[in-house]
Amino acid sequence: MAQGDAFQRRGSSYPSTAAPPRRPEHPRSRIDPATSPLVDRVGPGWALSESTSPVLYLSPARRRFLASTAAAGARPILVTGEESSLTLALDEALSSLGGVWVVRSATGYRDTRMGRRIARPEDAFAPDFDPRPAPEHVRPPAAETTQVAVLASIRQRNRRKATYGASLELLADLLVDDAALDWGVAEPVTLPWGLERVGEYGREALSHNPWLVVNGVGATGRAVTATLRLRPTKQGAEEIVNLVADVGPEGGEDAAEALADAPELLAELSLEGVPLIAIVFGRVGRADLHKGPTLERPGAPLAILIGAPGVSRLGLPIAELEARFDARVVGNDRAPSIVVPLGDEIMPQNFARLREVLWALDPVALADALGTDAIEPLLGPGWREEAASRAAAASSPDVLGPDADGPAQEEGHDHAT
Repeated sequence: MAQGDAFQRRGSSYPSTAAPPRRPEHPRSRIDPATSPLVDRVGPGWALSESTSPVLYLSPARRRFLASTAAAGARPILVTGEESSLTLALDEALSSLGGVWVVRSATGYRDTRMGRRIARPEDAFAPDFDPRPAPEHVRPPAAETTQVAVLASIRQRNRRKATYGASLELLADLLVDDAALDWGVAEPVTLPWGLERVGEYGREALSHNPWLVVNGVGATGRAVTATLRLRPTKQGAEEIVNLVADVGPEGGEDAAEALADAPELLAELSLEGVPLIAIVFGRVGRADLHKGPTLERPGAPLAILIGAPGVSRLGLPIAELEARFDARVVGNDRAPSIVVPLGDEIMPQNFARLREVLWALDPVALADALGTDAIEPLLGPGWREEAASRAAAASSPDVLGPDADGPAQEEGHDHAT
């Protein structure tokens, strides 16, 4: 992965066919959204598609709708009924293009992101709105289970010989036990998983930034779903894995073990390819792993990995991190990575620990090494302003002198944290 590119989303780059093409369509090909069979209405800067299906997949037709809408400089709107759900792949693709999902019910339209009622579907893009969620947005969700979600960026140095998909396969096997996977570029996926075939397709389609969909079930009978994005970089190629697995009923032994094993999961990942950064989240969600239209229970980070390139480039103080955060050195002895545990349960305070770790590591330096897209989802969109404010506060002279507010600070106190 090129420096500065981790976790970057390339929403307009997916191919448009159901099976891996030998020669993928150029991702910048433009199709008028008004001519798409899935487009029901168009307006200034948006194209709307309605569906009554109970489950919306990233089908070939819907992929073409999203790609053509983005190519035309518009944003997609999906409108469904109150009981519909989206697959992980469709939800990710829609979000990456700045699209929205709106539900229509007896009470009118509702933006599923914020839960607010709106007069028209296109009003979901309006900057000014009442932030209060509608009462129906907080109704109990469908059947739930404990989920472990992993977002990882992996560098492949040799793009012509890389085993694309190996990290995804490893994570799936570890989380659901010997996962039987299928894959494709659209849903439903129909190609039996095999690293040789996936790698061959990845190498052939790499210049077109392929976006693959993977679904499967483990020996435990539990489901796993993922997306795999590939693209060439100056250092070789980058894989971005977004994977969600059902690890068992909430409060059960299997779920508790999976949550507690998050650091070990990342330690295993550090041995596969060259991970740049990875984070594991725990959450309680739908048993079908779909995105529902109502408010979801908040998840929490469980562990974070900073890969060997970041450790080396930033010169991270490993001994200090081990002492302060119980960090573990993992991976290759000559090029170590670090894993920092953030909590072994789904608790809100895990976010505070994650922030503490990231500020201790210097998020500005991390963003320079790994990419702004790797940091912003973890610290929020205003993190650079906060970093500048912290730096200014740390460097400002104490014009009143050390005794103005009582005893001087103890040596080693860090105002920046």
